[in-house]
Amino acid sequence: MKKEKIGGMVDPNLEKIIALKADLIIGFRGNPLTTLERLRDLNLPVFVLDIGTTIESTLSIVKKIGTVTHTEKRAELLIQSLRERYEKILSALRDVKQEPKVFLSLHGTGLWTCGKESFLNDLVKKARGMNIAGNIPRKWLNYNREHLIHEDPEVIIILSKSEKDFLKTKKWIKSEAHLEGTKAVDADRIYFLDENLATRQGPRLIEALEELARLLHPQCFEKE
Repeated sequence: MKKEKIGGMVDPNLEKIIALKADLIIGFRGNPLTTLERLRDLNLPVFVLDIGTTIESTLSIVKKIGTVTHTEKRAELLIQSLRERYEKILSALRDVKQEPKVFLSLHGTGLWTCGKESFLNDLVKKARGMNIAGNIPRKWLNYNREHLIHEDPEVIIILSKSEKDFLKTKKWIKSEAHLEGTKAVDADRIYFLDENLATRQGPRLIEALEELARLLHPQCFEKE
């Protein structure tokens, strides 16, 4: 079934949402507050979720959605499946001795990345990497180029919607961003991670974790 597009996280189309006459509207703290308040003023059924700061928060979100949609059993089965996959990934990484320094590049202009308060920071940590911006108490920030060169990441992960976008950003990082000489650029350890998997707190986040873990520690998955 074709799904109506109602805009993005920060620019939802209020008129289209109202026109769809939904039985339930699920929002996140991160959607424009004015939009959520307008929907509530119209007495529409709005349920707002917090975006957590860890991968485990995803399981809590699934449980809450199961509760408000009266699909608790389906939610529990999904949680069980996700937890099994999650623990399998962690188990595969249990013998990792060295965690590479990682710069996670968000698709767009500049050196946008995630700080300590973002669940993407936890994604890097659980994949046994060290986010070079992980001590900065913010969700998102435009990282200073001189600091990035000083931190000298061993791996650069680019979150992009497509391979085409990834290659464009990779080219920019290797040439126009003047990051030549960093370990990641010299070793060509610049990898693509699908932002459709990684940038939303939903079941696909576990898949993003596995992909990232394989990029950082391929030796842990060779025997599969």
